[in-house]
Amino acid sequence: MTEWYQAVLKKAKEEAAKNPTVLKVDSHRYLTSGEIALAKLIYKDSIDYSKVRIINGGFLGIPNKTKFAMVPFGNIHFPKEDYEKIKDFSKLTAKVKPSHQIWFIHEMAHVWQHTLGLSVALRGIEMGIRGGYSQAKGYDYDLICDDQYREFNQFNFEQQAEIISHYFDAFYLPEEGHNAPKQRSKNEKQKFALKKVLAGFLQNPNNKDLISKNHGKLYYGKDPLQY
Repeated sequence: MTEWYQAVLKKAKEEAAKNPTVLKVDSHRYLTSGEIALAKLIYKDSIDYSKVRIINGGFLGIPNKTKFAMVPFGNIHFPKEDYEKIKDFSKLTAKVKPSHQIWFIHEMAHVWQHTLGLSVALRGIEMGIRGGYSQAKGYDYDLICDDQYREFNQFNFEQQAEIISHYFDAFYLPEEGHNAPKQRSKNEKQKFALKKVLAGFLQNPNNKDLISKNHGKLYYGKDPLQY
């Protein structure tokens, strides 16, 4: 199985290495100054923002097929329709809703993980094999009950990104006019649990000990509570 992982990862890296030579002018962009400022609220200076690109689809066509973003090697691959619609995630507009900013912060978590040395591509493959992307099972967590005593690095890499983006929602986004009120309500009610589990991260996001040691284990309790 390990050899298979490595073969898939090698193919993915080879494909990613081709990007600079095949990208068109309108097929990628760098972060705007507003997006950098938004990300710095959470990740501070733990990421070299000047190197991060937002890419239109790409990566074997997976983002356009799944409608999900991917960050296999430090750049964010968004589905074509979202790439073309959103030119700056930092500005709430008719096209950019709070959920889009939460999405951006989630994907930047994978950039952060990559920066600190995590193989996001390999973890994604492991997550897929375990069924974590089926009905988003690998994203679930419950800080109020089952997961209240877990350290941040005990969560899988997708749970980490969810926790960080939900913290961002609870502490930085306005509740009024939020386009995902159910999720916002849950984030608000567990905001101090989010702050507690992220204490070390918020203090020093450069700490490599924060990186996930969980290789795709899913949430095995009942469905996380709706508070």
